[in-house]
Formats: sequence, C-alpha cells, structure tokens
Amino acid sequence: MGRHGIVIRAAAQPARERGGVSTMDQASHVERPEESAERVWHALLRATSSVRAEMRKEFARRDLTGAQWGLIRVLGEAGPEGVMLSDISERLLVSCGNTTGIVDRLEDAGYVVRTPHPQDRRAILAKLSDRGRELYLQLAPVLRQRAASLLGHLTPAERASLIALLTRIADQVTAAPDN
Repeated sequence: MGRHGIVIRAAAQPARERGGVSTMDQASHVERPEESAERVWHALLRATSSVRAEMRKEFARRDLTGAQWGLIRVLGEAGPEGVMLSDISERLLVSCGNTTGIVDRLEDAGYVVRTPHPQDRRAILAKLSDRGRELYLQLAPVLRQRAASLLGHLTPAERASLIALLTRIADQVTAAPDN
C-alpha cells in the first residue's frame, strides 16, 4: 500500500484489469481510491449475482421468486403470531406496496393468510398457512445447505469478516444522506 492509502497493484495483472494501463506503467500502477471503490462495487455485484442465480434455481423448482421466499422466511422465523405488513417491509427493505403485492400472490397460492391484528384494528398480520409452514420447514434447510455449499470454501473467520464488512457497508449506505 502506498502513501495516503493508495493501493499499488502488481504488474502481473492483465492490462484490462488495471484499467488499460500503458506498458510504461505496468511495473506499478497507483490505484486511486475511487478505482478501488469501483472494483469493490463490481466484486460485490458479481458475487451477489452469482449466488442469487444459484438460489433462484431452488426457488424456481417450487415456482417461487426470491422476494416471495424472503417473505416466507420472515413469517417462518416470526412464528405463528404473524407479522404486520409494515414490519415485513422494513425487514425486507422494500416498499409497503411491494410487500402487499407479494402477500397477495402468496395468499393466492395458499402459503399466507391475513388476519386482523388483535390489538390494532387498523393493522393486518400476515401468517404462514399450514401449506406455507410446510414449505418453509422443507425449503429453509435446503437453502441453508445450498448456501453452505456455495460459501463453504470460506473459513469461519473469513465468513465473520465478510459479514462484518458487508454490514458496515450497508449501515453506511443506509445512514448516508441522499446525494
């Protein structure tokens, strides 16, 4: 690492990975912080896309989307009391309208039921139906195993570091004012 936190990348990398650096600069290329940030961004996108594509195969076998599974997972983890739709939106980081649409489709498929909130007449709870709970109990271990097979090459320490770094990024992005 060079002065001012600038990374110096090795010459062994192909020119296209160095951003097309000329032959004269191949001995050492000083990477600016924004270049490094862009490489991190692309690596995050590539990793997310790769893992998501593999998980989608599991969802497709059950005629589900990732968003639908996310909602089923939230309800499955919450237990039989159910979850308010606004709370589901917060947990999934999606709009209330998006949550309502997902609940509609899962309700039509027989996986979710809506019930009135026992203390708040204005609120609606979403709960897993018996069919939804069965799906959750069958699919959750399959997805855990699939995630383990995709990420099992990482050591426990690497996984812990990755979780910490990704959480830090998410927290920072969430806390940042709109630019």
